[in-house]
Amino acid sequence: MPPFGVPEPDLEQIEYSRFLRVCKDLNNLKLKLLFIFVAFGRAALRRAGFLLLWYSGLRGANEGIYMQQYFEGDGYNTPPDIGRDFADRLLLGTRVWFHYLCLRVEADARAYARRREYGPENFAVTSWAMLRNIERCGGRIEISGLDHIRSAVPPFVFVGNHMSAIETFLLPVMILPFADVTFIVKESLLRHFYFGPIMRACRPIAVGRENAREDLVRVLTEGKRILGEGRSLIVFPQSTRSRVFDPATFNTLGAKLAERARVPLIPVALKTDFWEHGRFVRDLGPIHRDRIVHFEFSRPIKPGFAARDAHQKALDFITERLLSWGGEARNAED
Repeated sequence: MPPFGVPEPDLEQIEYSRFLRVCKDLNNLKLKLLFIFVAFGRAALRRAGFLLLWYSGLRGANEGIYMQQYFEGDGYNTPPDIGRDFADRLLLGTRVWFHYLCLRVEADARAYARRREYGPENFAVTSWAMLRNIERCGGRIEISGLDHIRSAVPPFVFVGNHMSAIETFLLPVMILPFADVTFIVKESLLRHFYFGPIMRACRPIAVGRENAREDLVRVLTEGKRILGEGRSLIVFPQSTRSRVFDPATFNTLGAKLAERARVPLIPVALKTDFWEHGRFVRDLGPIHRDRIVHFEFSRPIKPGFAARDAHQKALDFITERLLSWGGEARNAED
């Protein structure tokens, strides 16, 4: 409910304005084709009609708009009384409604970023909205270890396994209440016709992934500067997303950066195979409502450990937690 003296928002007008904004931003032919696929890709959706889906999306569109904080205590579990959207049920378990909701949130974020009004608060709101999209489509989320961040002094270097796009979207809302944070991303994302404005607004470290030595020098140099400014960094040391965790592909970049900047290293174990890669469009893959989304933060590894030792501690934590959730890890017996 809104605070006393603030009028109840007109949800239908807000939702219709969001829809118009999405349409206005679809000025690229590729994006138009993508939007048509997401919004009208299945026969069930064509029969139901887009207007019915738009109207059913009103529920939950403004939940949390007056929230001052996102999580209390050490973690978060999706409340059992949160149900699936009617539109998601109507589409018979397909991915269409989920991707429409995500596209809508991204369009809002892009609009703010293009106006240069996208700061940490907006970043957290976008992240929270993406979390709610998962829950609105039948997903369940479990988060733990937030007290380890709350009780420590930033900045930090976070290192985690990389499984899907979910961690990129959801980690900010867990971390930003305690520490300003950004990512290490591919340089091409900054030039992306749609996501570029959002990524540039987050002021990340961009690497080309063509010359590993140059990337290492850039990350260590820029990373130390960013950490010196008090901002934290999220590092995914794996070169690509993978459902199976392979320690051999998990490089020591995060541990070396934390050692050089003398800041705590916080390992993050996650299991986000709720959203898989798409066969034709990578980020439009299927979703699995029976797979719980897991995040757990380790105790900070304080400065003083050699990078090699800190790296091994991160590997052990991620492997142990992933296996406990039913995930897969190579060479887990070693």
